Amino acid sequence: MAHRIKSLKDLKLIVQEKDPNDKRRILFHLTNEGNQVASKLQEVTRMATDGYADLYEEIEVNLYEALIKARKSLLRKPLYLLI
Repeated sequence: MAHRIKSLKDLKLIVQEKDPNDKRRILFHLTNEGNQVASKLQEVTRMATDGYADLYEEIEVNLYEALIKARKSLLRKPLYLLI
C-alpha cells in the first residue's frame, strides 16, 4: 500500500494531510489532476464493460464466468488426471 501511495503522490494524483481530529490518521485526497484521471478511468471502465457485454451477447458465453467455472473444475480434477 505504501508503494502505491508513494507512486500516486509522485504523480501528483493525491495529496495527504493529517487528520485534525486524530493525529494517528492520515487523510488522502485526489488532486485536480487525480480527479481528471479518475474520470477518465471511469469512462474507460464503462466502455470496457459495455464492450464485454456486447461480446458475451454475440458469442453467447460470459467468458469471465466460464473461466471461473473452468478454474473450479480444474482445481477439483486437474487435467493430468483426465489423461
